[in-house]
Amino acid sequence: MLALGIGANAAMFTVLEGTLFRPLPYSRVTELIKLNTTNSRGMRAWSYVPDLLAWQERSHTLSQIAYYDSGEAYLRSRNAEQKVTSVSAICAPMQMRGPPPNGR
Repeated sequence: MLALGIGANAAMFTVLEGTLFRPLPYSRVTELIKLNTTNSRGMRAWSYVPDLLAWQERSHTLSQIAYYDSGEAYLRSRNAEQKVTSVSAICAPMQMRGPPPNGR
């Protein structure tokens, strides 16, 4: 029973360390912001690529803009159905990382 508790503790710490305790892989993390598009009722709406490109072109304060979205869908065949996660990324968000923080 003790070994099971130690193993669970180690697994939990590994997950927390990898997701919460480690700093984000961006050199200037304090400069990251999240923009949302809302509709006339104030609900979150889709952002379209032409809008993103216009924001980038007209912005004097943002050095780069990236788009990221995820969702769920179902793949169906004649005999089966499977839930899958989809991810969309635009404008090379990995280029926004810059040099490694703290010289790492």
